[in-house]
Amino acid sequence: MLTTDPIPFSTIETFTDGFCWCLLGHWVNGIVGIQDIFELLEPHLKDNRSDLLVKVHKCKQLTRQVKAFYTPEWPTASKSDLPSKDIADVLVRRYLDTYESVYRVLHIPTFVAEYEAIWTASDPPNDSFIVLVKLVLAIGAATYDEHYSMRPTAIRWLYEAQTWLARPTVKSRLNLQFLQISILHLFTREVTGVGEDFIWTTAGTLHRTAMYMGLHRDPAKLPTCTLIVAEMRRRIWNTILEVTLRSSFMSGGAPLISLDSFDTEPPGNYDDEQLTAENPSPKPGGEFTDTTVSIALRHTFQLRLGMTRFLNGLDSSGAYDEAMWLDAEYREIYKSLRQSFQQYGHNEGPSPTDFQLQTIDLILSRHLLALHLPFSTAAVNDKAYAYSKTIVNDTALKIWSVTTNTTSTSPYHLNSVPERSTLAHLAITTSGFYRISALQASLVLALDFRARLKEEESLGPVPIRRDLSAMLDEAKAWNLRTLDAGEPNAKGYLLVYLVAAHIEGLSRELRGAELSMSLIRCAEEAVETCITLLKGKVALQGPQAEVTGFDEAQVDLEQDGGLFGGWDFLTVNGGLDFGGLEPVSWSSGGWPT
Repeated sequence: MLTTDPIPFSTIETFTDGFCWCLLGHWVNGIVGIQDIFELLEPHLKDNRSDLLVKVHKCKQLTRQVKAFYTPEWPTASKSDLPSKDIADVLVRRYLDTYESVYRVLHIPTFVAEYEAIWTASDPPNDSFIVLVKLVLAIGAATYDEHYSMRPTAIRWLYEAQTWLARPTVKSRLNLQFLQISILHLFTREVTGVGEDFIWTTAGTLHRTAMYMGLHRDPAKLPTCTLIVAEMRRRIWNTILEVTLRSSFMSGGAPLISLDSFDTEPPGNYDDEQLTAENPSPKPGGEFTDTTVSIALRHTFQLRLGMTRFLNGLDSSGAYDEAMWLDAEYREIYKSLRQSFQQYGHNEGPSPTDFQLQTIDLILSRHLLALHLPFSTAAVNDKAYAYSKTIVNDTALKIWSVTTNTTSTSPYHLNSVPERSTLAHLAITTSGFYRISALQASLVLALDFRARLKEEESLGPVPIRRDLSAMLDEAKAWNLRTLDAGEPNAKGYLLVYLVAAHIEGLSRELRGAELSMSLIRCAEEAVETCITLLKGKVALQGPQAEVTGFDEAQVDLEQDGGLFGGWDFLTVNGGLDFGGLEPVSWSSGGWPT
């Protein structure tokens, strides 16, 4: 019989064979699934002064050098540095096919007309439109090539937009274009990994700015306005709701949104061209339009908001019966969505792209995974939660599949160039939602495989299953690709490498010091691989960015709090200082960067 009481957090934290993001406290407290690995490593690091710490600090130094190359001076004055028309056209199309196809921000015909005028008109465009165009290009550049080679340029464009937004806001600037730039600025921060840890706070400001401008009131209740203005207000408000909810989900912050604080209706089922026609009518619900995906997400918004409140809200009960009720609601809505999108595929005319379908699926799957993760961990000792464990494993496998989808016959080697889906491409080159989804899924699966290995009964060493071995190799190669694509962050690779090494050690029946030293050797090997790759990145910056020396004496294990206590060494964005305040929950967001 399932209990309706919440699971005590102290109980959840004692389970080390699962993977749970604790509902309270800083995100690093949620790595209970691999804490035992660090406990094996740390005593030997202190006693033997392994080269691992030196290598780790060298890795951190190199990530800082890479990031410094990306970072322009502040404030960053706007420049007339648009790429050639041919390249810009490709970047615009990449943006329209990805982010804009899911989160409506622009009226595409109007945008394209003004964009084309940049190259043909005798008068220069206004500064605000150039800022908007550069943000579109920065997001589109993420799928321009395998390595996000335009990342430094994209970050410069981001800084230019930040400088523009930092000007004192006056009422004359508070228009729809200001909101469009603000939304694209947040998307670009997520894509480039610049200040993405604090998007939740900026999204809150954006949400309140939109309310100040009245977007929370449906245009039908406001003074008469044209159809295009009314629909753009609905679309932009809809996207701001999505941005606010996603930032809450990713950061672990409480979703400061209330359904009774707005009455704006979902966007109408219009194609963009209809908005400038005379007296158009919205298309029937069975016809796919430019806004169908946004409308579909809005239909799931209340459910996802409820899930996020259950995970991150201070007043959440944490009771399993509430989680199961949300699970049942999810399945009803998911079934309805699946039937609707299957209908679009059978009809003549436009239909959703693979990217749109995969993104909706991923958004919903991430919420389902987060909902069941705490109870999945508890299933180690209480079979009443076995359902959650099954859901977590199945959902993680689904997420891993969609975020790493390739057609390569050899996806496990850095030098191979597989043909990826657009979503899988974004998971490698960007720093936000798509990449974190893949990383979290890979760790969930790896730790589940490890738990199963521990439960195996055998008279001798337990052979590792081929599917497990292939998945671990794929996860290591995938994390290395993200580093190669310019993401200055080595922790994902090291984590997966350590879990894989622990699994291999357990299969060989290694114990005690022998297992610890095996893990240390594997960790040294993993960090050395990252150092070699990062050195190559620094070398590409030119002779002025020569790799500097490193003083081993500067490494102070006690000051760093040990390998686990100083976990921020693996990210240039690490060292989150909350000034003595209790940090917010990181339960649903997976893996902050």
